Amino acid sequence: MTDIHRVGDSYAVILGMRCVNVKETGKLIDRLRKALPEGVLMQAVRADAIYGVDHVINALRIALESQRRDLLLAEKLEIDLLLRIACVDQISLALSNIGLMYHKPGCLVLFSIHKRRLAMAAKDILQYLDSDNSVLLASKMKRERISKRIGLETSEYLQNDVTFSEFLSEKAALLNR
Repeated sequence: MTDIHRVGDSYAVILGMRCVNVKETGKLIDRLRKALPEGVLMQAVRADAIYGVDHVINALRIALESQRRDLLLAEKLEIDLLLRIACVDQISLALSNIGLMYHKPGCLVLFSIHKRRLAMAAKDILQYLDSDNSVLLASKMKRERISKRIGLETSEYLQNDVTFSEFLSEKAALLNR
């Protein structure tokens, strides 16, 4: 079984996929969402946009707090999460920059206030996934790719994994509508 992370009053499961084997990723995401138990939400992104599990957890924490304060960047919490992971405020830009892609490693983020439903959903999805959480690990290549995507100049200060992850969290928190 995969790890269930506590995020405020909610829970999250982050699943890495070695390779997305479906050409029409939008239809895949729709099918997966329809199969989820009530109260379990999901977002899917390319694994190269994820700078470690903490990056996702922190973006989700910010999205959940934004929802609590009625300050979501989009109508749906899942879209707010997508925008905060991407560090952008435009849905089309987020989708083109970090949306799931055919034959690329991916990441599913499942979250809910219902821990048991979340665990059941994760167990069901894992049966159909080429699961590999190593694709979520932070790396120098990911740091360079993410930096370039968000227009960040290389800085000695951001050459550390922890510092870079904290920077991404701060950038996600600063987004507003």
